[in-house]
Amino acid sequence: MSFLSNLEALWQKDEAWVINFFATLKKDAAIVEADAVAAMAWLSAHGSEIAADVTALVAVAAKLGLGLPPPVSAALTGLNLAVALVNQAASAAAAAKASGSTDTTALVQAAQAGVQAYNQLKAAQVLTSTAQAAVATGTATAQ
Repeated sequence: MSFLSNLEALWQKDEAWVINFFATLKKDAAIVEADAVAAMAWLSAHGSEIAADVTALVAVAAKLGLGLPPPVSAALTGLNLAVALVNQAASAAAAAKASGSTDTTALVQAAQAGVQAYNQLKAAQVLTSTAQAAVATGTATAQ
């Protein structure tokens, strides 16, 4: 083999690797997109139920004369906000899907709404953990 044929073989090998890499990346991006849409749809469908259950539990506690400790109140507020943002993200994702891939504004809005919902879910998780710890240790006092 000559130097040029070695160089050409090397180039073809690298070219095939790059093509395979981007094909795999495109396939993986489609899988991630489908998973994210499915997760948002599930959260949107069940988040309201979960928030309603928590609100009902708080109402029962109030009827029994039990106060609501500030950490629990903060967790409830965070959960309600997270549910609202997840619903917005699910609506934005549905709008982006309906508009097709030509409407980049809808895609950007869906991505931004998804990030916002994710961040609020993480914040609600932290607030819930704080409330659980306060209740478990008995440091939470009702107000």
